[in-house]
Amino acid sequence: MKQITLFWVIALLSLNSFSQKTKDKGKSSSFKPLNIQTIESVTGMKGKEQNGEYKITVPQNDLKVEVDGFKIIPAMGLGAWAAFTPSKDGAMVMGDMILTENDLKPVQQECICILVAQEQQNRWLQK
Repeated sequence: MKQITLFWVIALLSLNSFSQKTKDKGKSSSFKPLNIQTIESVTGMKGKEQNGEYKITVPQNDLKVEVDGFKIIPAMGLGAWAAFTPSKDGAMVMGDMILTENDLKPVQQECICILVAQEQQNRWLQK
């Protein structure tokens, strides 16, 4: 679980380095493709590219889940994923994470720290 949490923290902090915005004078803005090498380097994981998007999937093989006596395997939704796509501010990431009850609070705290740090950086840049 720590590997997946670290993956998300790195992904959120590094969004602007995954894609670069370009503007043509007098024209609408266009986006460069994602820098997949940077994504792989920062996250330490490989994914798959499709239609300009890049998706990393991480199975949760460490979880033992049963529902009504039926074993749920990672391929049935016990995994994390993140999909990156170019956006006007660099890159957008969307994904899903499976958390156990013990992992929820530390992940929430880390996400709050990231958001606070980003807000402080935005305020500093606006000055």
